[in-house]
Amino acid sequence: MKLLSTLMLVFTLQAYAELTKASELPLLNKPVTHVLSKFESTKDGLYLALASNRCSALLAVVQGVLKRDANRDVYVGVPDQLSDVAWQITLKKLKDRGVEVNDARLDKIGDELNEDFTSFVKAYSGRMTANRKAHGDMWSSDPLISNDIEACQEVAAALANS
Repeated sequence: MKLLSTLMLVFTLQAYAELTKASELPLLNKPVTHVLSKFESTKDGLYLALASNRCSALLAVVQGVLKRDANRDVYVGVPDQLSDVAWQITLKKLKDRGVEVNDARLDKIGDELNEDFTSFVKAYSGRMTANRKAHGDMWSSDPLISNDIEACQEVAAALANS
């Protein structure tokens, strides 16, 4: 019994350490262009859905900051359009894979996309806040965010023209 307790404790501590390491991984460790290149190389629409959802979150944060700090309306409606693209692609991909799409599944898809969106908003907001404190600006000194904004503008423009 003592051996079993010791093994369970070791297993629990190891699992906790792995969970902690996983939770410390940066959500924004790759630029949006990396996700888009995965879409281009694989033609898997779920990469485009992920990029669209991430861009939706980023442009929503930038929109909020510019409205608050400069009373400027930018990207009005764009985050919603990008979220809709993520939704449509995810739904189509599931149907293509033969997944039964009922009301419960639709709710689950919506919840998952909303969780991803919220995670991206928190990640970008946190990074921007840290940038402001360290450098006095929120994104111009951060190559990942400034490049992501540019890439997301291109994604939004391409989707608007399609």
